[in-house]
Amino acid sequence: MLAGALGVAAVHVREPRPSVQATPRAALDALLSRRPHARILDDPEFGGYLIFRHVPVFVDPRITVYG
Repeated sequence: MLAGALGVAAVHVREPRPSVQATPRAALDALLSRRPHARILDDPEFGGYLIFRHVPVFVDPRITVYG
């Protein structure tokens, strides 16, 4: 029981964060600073990061056609 409580406390102390090298943070910050309510065409590679940043995501299934 103590181990479970410590595990929950550890998660709340340090929130998991995505790697800075693997995210489009600068690009997303620049876009949102210029157009805060812009619709963003998502790429499956960055979908998790956009969800993490609370950006509504939509992955167009035709993305393989356009590359």
